[in-house]
Amino acid sequence: MIPLGGPSSPAGRPAAIADLMRGDDLIVNRRSNRADRAKQVNIRPFLDSFEFGSDSVTVRYTITGVGSVRLEEVLELLGMAPDAPAGPVVRKDIRWN
Repeated sequence: MIPLGGPSSPAGRPAAIADLMRGDDLIVNRRSNRADRAKQVNIRPFLDSFEFGSDSVTVRYTITGVGSVRLEEVLELLGMAPDAPAGPVVRKDIRWN
């Protein structure tokens, strides 16, 4: 769960996120620990859903042996800076299949 609020609140983002989720590809530039290395990664296969509440958004995603999505990538999709959440990001549930 990512708390929303304050001046960085992504008002109007649910429709934009829904559009992104309809696609098969969602390419981000992922940086490694080395500043000179970056690669493009399709994070769409890892994203399951975004559920917007009045003051938070719940993101469901998949972790695989191939990879996953990073928090900073989710925040970027929401149009938020890494320090923008109105409070701590909370992991609410983990489900193992």
